[in-house]
Amino acid sequence: MPGLAYRFFDNNTGEEVFASDDFDFAAMPTVNHLIRDPELVARYGGPAVINRIEQGEVNTAGAVEYHIFIDGSEERLNSQDIDENYRRS
Repeated sequence: MPGLAYRFFDNNTGEEVFASDDFDFAAMPTVNHLIRDPELVARYGGPAVINRIEQGEVNTAGAVEYHIFIDGSEERLNSQDIDENYRRS
């Protein structure tokens, strides 16, 4: 049965980026959803955040394809040094 397919794109560059091979959403993704996939965390230095979702065409496997535009997010960290309390990824 055809399902959903997701393609991730960097919101700033338009470059396609890839999550881990076994990555999948537990529920339909929404704007501002944080993605804590190890591959994306390594790329952005923290969780990726969804900025925009566009429905694409049906791909060759018969799945509806969604283009998900992501960017790094700002995390609040617990630190004694006030300059290190936020990390921009």
